[in-house]
Amino acid sequence: RRGSIPEWYICHHWGQPVLDFCASWEAHLSRRSLSASDTPCWLAACAVRQHCGLGEVLGPEPRKSGLYRSLEAAGCRMLLVLDPAGNCFSRLWCCFELSLLAEKIDAPTSAGADKNKSGVKAIRLDVAAGCSVLAHGLTPEEQQAEDSDPGTGVKTHIKDEQDFPRHLLLPGLATAWLKTETSSNVDRQ
Repeated sequence: RRGSIPEWYICHHWGQPVLDFCASWEAHLSRRSLSASDTPCWLAACAVRQHCGLGEVLGPEPRKSGLYRSLEAAGCRMLLVLDPAGNCFSRLWCCFELSLLAEKIDAPTSAGADKNKSGVKAIRLDVAAGCSVLAHGLTPEEQQAEDSDPGTGVKTHIKDEQDFPRHLLLPGLATAWLKTETSSNVDRQ
C-alpha cells in the first residue's frame, strides 16, 4: 500500500525468480500469522531506482537515506530471503543491508522497535528459503503456548524449523566483503 509504514524490511538477491521470492514471502507471512494485505513491507526492487549506483541511492549520508529510514520504520525487523544457492551472501548490496541491521543491535531504541527484557532494542532477523522459515524468537502462537504450558512453544518452534536448509546459511559465516559481487563497479566505491 502506497504511503504505508513497512512492518518488515526484505533483503534478497535480485537474481532469484520472482515466484520463488513470493513463495518465501508467503511462507514468512504464514509462519508469523500475518496477512499480505495487512503487512506492508519494504522491498528494494520496488522502492529503489534500478539504474542508480549505490552512492546515488544512499547519498552522502547513508543513515539519512530512504533505505536506512525504511529499516528503522520497520522496527528493525528484516526478512532475509535466500535463493537455492544462498547468493545473498555473495552480493555486496545484501551484505550492506545486513550490516545496517547488525549495527542497530546496540543503538538507542527507535519508535516501533521491539525491546528485549532489559529494554535494549531487539532486532528481528527471520530467514526464508523456499517455503521454510527460520523465525527469530518464538512466534506469537508459540509464545502463547509456551506461556500456558512451558516447553510446548519451544518444541513447536524447533519442529517448525527442522526442515530448513541450514547449509544455505554457511556462506554467510564466511562472507568476504572484498569478494562480493555488484551489478556495477561504481557500487564498490
